[in-house]
Amino acid sequence: MAQPHGFFQGKTVAELSRQVRNQEVRCVQLTQAALDAIHQQNPAINAFVSLNVAEALHTAQLLDREIDEGQYRGPLHGIPIAIKDNIDTRGMPTTYGSHLFQNHWPTTDARCVALLRAAGAVVVGKTLTSEFALGPTGEFSFQGPSHNPHDLNRVTGGSSAGSAAAVAGGMVPIAIGTDTAGSIRIPASFCGVVGFKPSYGRISLEGVYPVSATLDHVGPLAQCVEDIAILLEVLSVSPISCVKPADKPRAVWVGPEAIHDVDERVLACCRARFHAIFGTEQRAVDFEALIPAVQSAFKTILLAEAYAVHSAYLEDEGSHFSSELRTRLAPGKAISAWQYLNALGSRKLLQSQVAELFKTTDLLVMPSTAITPPRFGLKSITVNGVEHPIREAINGLTSVWNLLGLPAINVPAGTVDDLPCGLQIIAGPNQDEKLLAWLAALQV
Repeated sequence: MAQPHGFFQGKTVAELSRQVRNQEVRCVQLTQAALDAIHQQNPAINAFVSLNVAEALHTAQLLDREIDEGQYRGPLHGIPIAIKDNIDTRGMPTTYGSHLFQNHWPTTDARCVALLRAAGAVVVGKTLTSEFALGPTGEFSFQGPSHNPHDLNRVTGGSSAGSAAAVAGGMVPIAIGTDTAGSIRIPASFCGVVGFKPSYGRISLEGVYPVSATLDHVGPLAQCVEDIAILLEVLSVSPISCVKPADKPRAVWVGPEAIHDVDERVLACCRARFHAIFGTEQRAVDFEALIPAVQSAFKTILLAEAYAVHSAYLEDEGSHFSSELRTRLAPGKAISAWQYLNALGSRKLLQSQVAELFKTTDLLVMPSTAITPPRFGLKSITVNGVEHPIREAINGLTSVWNLLGLPAINVPAGTVDDLPCGLQIIAGPNQDEKLLAWLAALQV
């Protein structure tokens, strides 16, 4: 059972911004439209966990006054936006999806939120995150699960569950999430929207509750690549370079089978989308040889760093953690210092090897997820006749790019049985603008 879409379905930031600037629509109208859509959609979807109605409308009124006075802050002026609930937001509860922080009200904004407000975006609410942003399904939060707008009986993916569902449901045109092992790209794939993990460090993590300090990324979700580029320009900690690629990118297909079994129907859908965008298929065999080492280093670093973040709470207040989270964090305690340091060293070597690969390749392309969004409550799933743990089937194809710190984006590839599946496109180190410019030029 699909949920009817809200006001912002199919509306881009670029078009809304033009209307605001030309006074064809008022900022207050857009904010009220978002609040009305949330009121209508959210009871079924559970994308938003808190709203700040009074402040959002007051901010929109001030932004309208600026427009009347000839002041225009840029393309986000008056645009409603949602913020994932592991990102500190002044004047609103920020719970990190945990009972432990259900009464946590930050007094300052995370750096990314402050930049968005300065650019004129109107923060309407906080979106559901998996508990402490750990969990690829979007099921496990003390506020309950988010439901997929395409089928309310299926997961959104996580951990940026609410942000993807809010955009897919047309409640807001854009949202902010975080990504440690695929937490933006996975729900973007499952919900049929665009989700971007930028290069590591490109967007500040200040004010974001950590999962893994060297794997975490902040990134945007939207309905089109052009809107992602607008958000990156606002959020980037380094100057944006104006890129207009003259040539079609050299895109190669990464055989996902080397990482994880992929549903044959999803694979066919993604390959068809690859051919439609880029033409002739080539295979990045050199990268496939590095995958086992990448996976091993990723697992060691994630478990060690995530356990370090939560060790005090696990020992003192572990009963407040869900059994799902305790199970995921426990193996990190056994990782020794030498194993962690070896994994960090391995990552440096792998990053240099992959940088060499990108001297002859512009883009690597593969599915974002091995499956379409599954039903709630599954611990395992059968893919092409083989049973796999559900977590691995969901994030098996995304986590390698967090270890390498490369820019990676999910774009809708099509549907299988009326459920979305996504195409993942990865660029070389710090080639964020080129990636987005290529896709915009190709009208992806």
